[in-house]
Amino acid sequence: MNARLYSPDADAKIIDWRLGCFTRLGFSKLDASALSVRRDIDRQVVADMVAGGCPPHVVMDIVL
Repeated sequence: MNARLYSPDADAKIIDWRLGCFTRLGFSKLDASALSVRRDIDRQVVADMVAGGCPPHVVMDIVL
């Protein structure tokens, strides 16, 4: 298993919570899903980028 990714079985609640967070920030369901499974992407850093005016599609280019 890749250490950068959450386990879909063991970490389902975390992934679901992160998915909701990223969706509320304005990310599409697909982009929010891509972000939510990554351990190496800090949710707060992403939220701060969006709050600072960075559009979700640009955040995706930066963090992925």
